[in-house]
Amino acid sequence: MAYASQSGQAERLALESARALQQASVAVDVQSLEQFDPAQLRQYARALIVASTFGEGEAPDGTRRFARLLQQTAGTPLAGLEVGMLALGDRHYSEFCGFGHALERQLRALGATPLFPLIEVDKHDVQALADWSQALARCSGSAIDAIGVQETAAYADWRLTRRVLLNPGSVGGELYEIALAGPAGAIWEAGAIAEIIACNADGTDAQPVHAPRSYSIASLPSDGELQLLVRQERHAGASNEGRGLASGWLTRFAPLGATIRLRLQANPAFAPALAQVPCIYIGNGSGLAGLRSHLRARQQAGLGRNWLLFGERQQSVDSICGAELEGWLADGHLARLDRVLSRDGADGVQREYVQERLRACSGELRDWLQQGAIVYVCGSLQGMAAGIDAVLQEVLGQAGLDALLAARRYRRDVY
Repeated sequence: MAYASQSGQAERLALESARALQQASVAVDVQSLEQFDPAQLRQYARALIVASTFGEGEAPDGTRRFARLLQQTAGTPLAGLEVGMLALGDRHYSEFCGFGHALERQLRALGATPLFPLIEVDKHDVQALADWSQALARCSGSAIDAIGVQETAAYADWRLTRRVLLNPGSVGGELYEIALAGPAGAIWEAGAIAEIIACNADGTDAQPVHAPRSYSIASLPSDGELQLLVRQERHAGASNEGRGLASGWLTRFAPLGATIRLRLQANPAFAPALAQVPCIYIGNGSGLAGLRSHLRARQQAGLGRNWLLFGERQQSVDSICGAELEGWLADGHLARLDRVLSRDGADGVQREYVQERLRACSGELRDWLQQGAIVYVCGSLQGMAAGIDAVLQEVLGQAGLDALLAARRYRRDVY
């Protein structure tokens, strides 16, 4: 039983599936693909794989080394291996379950044969998980309890208490701080995700009825409210007067006091480092949300040695959370703050992107990494995150980047 996990869902499902098989008297060896070599698959007669897709068809960060080695394998060394695949994804992305499909194709090209047709799961789809449970039952010859019940936790009612436009006049689209009050005792850690049911402008459920959108949480429970940073998306021909379904509801149409249906999702791949280790935080736009919760958690724990590189468009109107960031710099909580602007260029302000600033600071980057720094990236997958990945590979080489990923010192929450 192997898994390729980004947020932790694939790992949870793989472990639960393995326990169910063991209870059915099936011997199961559980492996993460993070530090697994394709050649090791030869020792097994059967392999069950739970594979998440990250972004547009990508392998989860920790599994990129395995995927690359698998692509470099030639011949049919896996002839005789039977493989069953559970592919996890999100239909909002064009490459739905893309990595699971790519992984199965490559395994079949190397001689493996399918135990059953690949099963796709859209987020926490109950029917797809039931199909997986039935497939496990057929493989084991015994009844298997339903897998993934914990993945379908109910949404709770939260209340919209505040909505503040942070960048009036920005060419990048309106960015709002959204504040929500929730059930008593609601807890989460820095880096967690809020999954919200989208509504139409009139407050009716969007179709399909459960059309959730995920947002990085920008606050901590100790702040007394759940805060989000939400960019109002605009799409020609879209519903909600051309605004994004969830972003339009949150930033314009939901009245103050409205009920927002939300559930909290842990995000262990983006867990905070609450220890004496340096941290480099890199992001752009609404990606500041996930980084802000980390920096607040580190401040609570009395942990300095933090470097924030953050990109926006215009100095005059895109000073997102500027007072808070400057306060952290002044009191030493931020050892370094690089604010990078992509649309300016006048009055001595350099026009550049975050990845360009990081490349220019490669010497400091090496120093921080040699001191054990963890790199956190939050924001847009295209452009910014891809650029940061390229810079890290330039600075560290492929082996160095693989080592950083294997040590879980390179963590991303990008979209």
